[in-house]
Amino acid sequence: MNNEFKFSICTLVSRLDQYIQLRASLTEGGFNNSNSEFHVIDNSESNQMDAYEGIRFFIRNSKNDLIIIVHQDVSFAQNSYKRLCFIINDITKKDPHWAVLSNAGKSCHSLKAYASFGDGIDTWHTQPLPQMVQSVDEHFIVLKKSTGVTVSRDLDGFHFYGTELCQVANRLGYTCYVIDFYLVHFSHGNMDDSFYKSKIRIEKKYAKLQKIKRIPTMCTNICVSSRFLNKIISDACSYLILLNSKHHLKSMELLKSDPNYCLLISRIVMKLRLLNLIFSTRNNYIKIRSDLGWWRKNWRSRVGL
Repeated sequence: MNNEFKFSICTLVSRLDQYIQLRASLTEGGFNNSNSEFHVIDNSESNQMDAYEGIRFFIRNSKNDLIIIVHQDVSFAQNSYKRLCFIINDITKKDPHWAVLSNAGKSCHSLKAYASFGDGIDTWHTQPLPQMVQSVDEHFIVLKKSTGVTVSRDLDGFHFYGTELCQVANRLGYTCYVIDFYLVHFSHGNMDDSFYKSKIRIEKKYAKLQKIKRIPTMCTNICVSSRFLNKIISDACSYLILLNSKHHLKSMELLKSDPNYCLLISRIVMKLRLLNLIFSTRNNYIKIRSDLGWWRKNWRSRVGL
């Protein structure tokens, strides 16, 4: 495995003075023209692209596999290039299927935020890191281009693209991590009207995806719901597809000519579904009871950063 990497460092710029300071800190941190290329979308005079358009542009035009998407109001620490290479080498050994890295984010299984950054006054540094997460902050993101992860065409604006990248990565079978890579971000974000409009758009998008309970195919139904009733309905639809199929003659003949076979398959499927329901209910009960006991003793340590 290589000890050093080449990066494509990409920034949407609305203030040139902040970008000049970012570039100076990158140079001090060890990022230069021999190990990095630099892409800029200049929004300083007018809005040329939003973040979603910009990310798709960066992915198309970056020559290197590792793309760093970074805000203009960020300052890198000394030796940050070598530090980032070390972290990427280490995490790739542990999990070669990662797609997104950041230094701040959250997991669905914890109220605690994982972070390694400061704002010039305060510092947030949680341990242990790295931690697998389902959403990352947008001020610093490392994206592995070869995974094919990108942002959706039907989302826009300047918010939640870190969340979107993580969700797309998870759907493609890749993982996302918060890493121990400290830098300074001179902002706490801008939760203005556009922030809440973006929140509504991404909620609507993922709500539509969650509404899908069954995916029909040519020879069966794929159930994407965890509910017992939906699984039974899906199995019944799968049976009807085969019973009326003109493309799977052997399956159709077997189903029509041998009722005992149909009964046997139905019983097997029903038992498997019931077992799945029982074990799922039991495991959820054990987890809830365990979590409640843990929270009763340790809730203070899990609130906030």
